[in-house]
Formats: sequence, C-alpha cells, structure tokens
Amino acid sequence: MNNKKRSIFKSYRMLFSLALENSKIYLAFILINSLCKTANILFTIFIPKIIIDYLMKKPTIKGFTILIAILFVVKLFLNYFVGMVEKRTNHESLIFIKKVSCNFSDKTMRLKYLFLEDKEVLELKQKAISVVKFGMLSIVFNQIELFLTAVFTIISIVAVLINFSILIFIIITVFAVLAFIIEGMMMQKTVAFQQNLIPINRRYEYYSSKLFSNTYQKEHRLYGTAEMISIELEQFNKDIASKLKDINIVMANSRSLNSLFSSITKFILYSYSALRVLGLLGSKISLGSFSALISANENYASAIRNLGFSFAQIIIYLPLVEPLYDFMALKEMVIEKGEQLEDLEEIRFEQISFSYPNTDKLILDNISFTIKKGESVLLVGKNNAGKSTIVKLLCRFFEPTSGRILYNGKDISTINYSSYIEKMSTVFQDYKLFPFTLSENITANATFTDKVYDVIDKVNLKDKVNSLPEGINVFFDKTINENATEFSGGQQQKIAIARSLYKSSPMIILDEPTASLDPISEFEIYSDYSELVQHKTSIFISHRMSASSICDRILVLENGRITGDGIHSELLKTSKLYKSLYDAQAKYYAS
Repeated sequence: MNNKKRSIFKSYRMLFSLALENSKIYLAFILINSLCKTANILFTIFIPKIIIDYLMKKPTIKGFTILIAILFVVKLFLNYFVGMVEKRTNHESLIFIKKVSCNFSDKTMRLKYLFLEDKEVLELKQKAISVVKFGMLSIVFNQIELFLTAVFTIISIVAVLINFSILIFIIITVFAVLAFIIEGMMMQKTVAFQQNLIPINRRYEYYSSKLFSNTYQKEHRLYGTAEMISIELEQFNKDIASKLKDINIVMANSRSLNSLFSSITKFILYSYSALRVLGLLGSKISLGSFSALISANENYASAIRNLGFSFAQIIIYLPLVEPLYDFMALKEMVIEKGEQLEDLEEIRFEQISFSYPNTDKLILDNISFTIKKGESVLLVGKNNAGKSTIVKLLCRFFEPTSGRILYNGKDISTINYSSYIEKMSTVFQDYKLFPFTLSENITANATFTDKVYDVIDKVNLKDKVNSLPEGINVFFDKTINENATEFSGGQQQKIAIARSLYKSSPMIILDEPTASLDPISEFEIYSDYSELVQHKTSIFISHRMSASSICDRILVLENGRITGDGIHSELLKTSKLYKSLYDAQAKYYAS
C-alpha cells in the first residue's frame, strides 16, 4: 500500500489511467459535452445582438420572421444536440462506474486471502468501497466536465471583452478572481464541516441500522431498546443542526460579499457600456453590442466561479479516490502457474510457523506432522490454539511464515492453485449459503446430477426436501425471494456438509461441522461419518470430544504447538490437556 501523499498531477494521471482502462469513450464524451455546452453559451450570448442590430436597421416583418425562425431552429438544434450529448455522457458514466465496480469485485476475489485479514487492507477496502458506493468517481468527473466547460467559455469570452475594452476586462477579472478566492475559502470551511460530519454520520447510520434491522426487532419489542437508540439519534441530530448553523453563517457571509462584487462589476460595466452606446469614452457601439457585452460579462463571471468551484472540488475529492487506486494495485493470487497435481498420497507440515499480518505473535510455532492417504485426523485444543489456522494454511489462504507444507513431497506453493483446490472440500464453522436454490447451494452450479439427491440423503435432509413443494429448487433468503424457505441452523449446516460431499474431492476438512446441530443430529452425522467421507483423507476440527471416537488419530494443539499425537486411549494417559478437555465434557456423552 502507498501511504505517501501524492501530488495533484500524479492523482490526475492515475484517475485518467483508471478511466482509460475502463471506458475511453466516457472521456471522449466529457470533452465533447464541454465543447457543446460552450458553443451553446456563446450562441445564446449573441442572439440578442443579432436581433437588436437587425431591428436598428430597416426591418421588415418578413425579414424579421425569417431571422427569428433561423435563430429558433439553430437554438433548438443546439439544445437538442447538447441534450443528446449530455444524455449519452450520463449513460457512459453509468457504464464506467459499473465497470469499475465489477473490476473492484473481481479484484477482491483475486486478492491473496491474507489481505482480507489484514487490518490496514480492510480499512483500505472500506475506503475503496466508499469511492464506488458513494459516487465519488462520478463527482470528480462531473467536476472535470464543469472545469473544462468553464475553461472553454472563458477563452471564448475573453476575446470579446478584450476587443471591447482591456480596462473593463481587467476590472471584471479582478472582481471575478476575488469572488473565486472567497468561494475557495468557503469551500475549505465546507470541506472541514463535511469531514467533521463523517464520524457523526457513521455512528448515525450504525444506530439507524440497529433500529430498523429485522435482527433486532424482537429485542425492541420485548425490552424497549428502540427508545435508547432513538435518544442517541436525537442527540446526533442536535449535533448536526449545531454544525449546520455555523456553516450556514459562513455561506451567507460569503454569498453577501460575492453579491457585492457582482453588483459593483455590473454597475461599472453597465455604465461604461451605456456611455459607449452614446459615443462617449471610446468608439460608439450598437445596442446589440451593449446586450452582448452584458450577457458576456454574466457568463464570464459565472465561468470563473465555476472554474474555481470545480477546481476546488477536484482538489478535495481526488485524494478521496486514491484508496481505489491503492486497492486495485494490491498483489493478486497466482492461479494458473505451477505444477499440475496427481492423486494424494500424503500431506506433510514441515516445521511450520505462522504469524498473522502486522503482528509478531506466533499462532503456530514450528509444528510438524504428516497425514496419510485415507487417514482421518481430529484436531483438538482450546480456543485460539491454531486449529483453524492450520485449515487456512492447507487451503492456501495464507502462506507459512516459515516452513513448508508438502503435497506428495511437493511444496504446495509451487502447485497449480486450481488443481490443488480441486482436491479439497472444506466446511468452515462460519460457512455461507447464498440466495439461490437448494440445488445451486449444494452444487455451486445451475446444473446438477442425480448425485445431489444422494448427498442430501447422506446428511439426513431427504425427508425435509421431499416435504417442500419446490423440492431441491426451493430458494433461500426471503429478503430476495418471497417464496423462499427458511432452514434451521442445523439444517443449513447439513446443507454445507452436503456441498462438500458433492464436490467429490479426495480430501475433506470439517471445521466444527456439528456446532449448530442438536445432539440427535450430531449423533446421526457422527454415526454416518465413515460413509460420509467415503474413505477420503479427512481432517476434523471439533470442540466436542465425542468426535474422537470416529477418527483414526488425534492431534492436540496447545499455544501453537502440537503437544499430543495418538489415539484416544493413549492421549488420556499422555496428554494433560486432552484429558482435561475430555473429562470436562465426558458427562454429556459418556453413555
């Protein structure tokens, strides 16, 4: 990650690189839209001059009608063309944001898993999500378009004003610049105000989500907890109102000064132009030119204000967009490189030590063990002993701090990732099911074979599925599909186990697979364990010691080290930790 402050030019360069990678046509339409708007402004400035100058000659009704008709058609065409370009620009903006959002999601999936448990990366990810979610990219590019329109307008009108009077041009510019400076000062205070609101808004949104979330409605109704949240929200509203009062005073003072400068500028320009119409203080000008000058001045002053405002907005928002660049630059997993994989014979941990990112604490401390083909191994230990970390290392979510994990004698980091993952099925304690059908959750695919019915039967869900009108085509999650079915926690865990069995991998890892099951369902799973794993190489993590009866071998983890390795009867004699864990739970399953 890049924590150094970037220059404004480098930020611009990175922004346009992002745009070029995702949508070159969007940048083209921003430029075209700015030019079209400038052309429309200039034509509007000269319409009154053309009409007045014609009327000051010897006009005819026919000639005047033709002139008005021509001006009307040209203006109509310009408005239509500008509108169409604006519409296309907005359309391309939406496509651009969608592409960036999709690329962001793809990037997240390609990241090394260790980044997803790194606090700094998680904070960076949240900031990057905010860039996309809250439309910061759209804001920046909208301001760039406003900036370009202002630049093109100023360049066009400067020629008109200088040709009229260099002195008047200087006076108008001085007052416009003063208004620009005041606008910038107000913008600084507005930004500071917005920054002060960020923590308040974050807490406000947090409490609001707790007030309206379905998860909390039972407690709100039984214990009246909604009242406490309402009090917090009311205090936030008072804090926001107080800060709004201060910023409104600043904005009012700023607008008053700008109004004063505008009035002075108009008085000078109107007076000087009127004298020129009378032939004083210079060559005589027509009433049409007088009209064009007044309109040009209005648009010139407005363009300078827009130039200042858009530039300030760009300066403000560019740094806020930078987390997106940094996130997209993070290192990705190497998916396709490495050796292809043969059938499993053994997995060996060889002097493995591991620490999580940005910490020195050893989660695993120089552990070594071997698991043979077809062997069933139980990992036991207290919480935070390192059991789940071993699983994450096996799944290649992390790389060891030191040591090697060998698959048939080959370092797994040198093996083709996709080929390696195909050999492994894992059920985590915090497994996830998705708002798809039951069959899609099990097969991870829209199509499936009859094997799906077999695995449903093996995890004792056949009767439940047969009782449903939609069968295996029933949907999950009623927030997405009103005809969905809500499964119990135990049933959901069985579905997760069914998914691992459907994959037919030679190695299966079950991380607390019965944590959400009742004792009867747990007994059913354990009783059918041999059939479930079908002689696969299996690694079983459980805090329930009854699992020890279904495994060939038990590894005891304590403070990141393996302090016991053997079968149940041996460990009761040789491992104090194992015996204490077993004795503490024995009364629940001694029978």
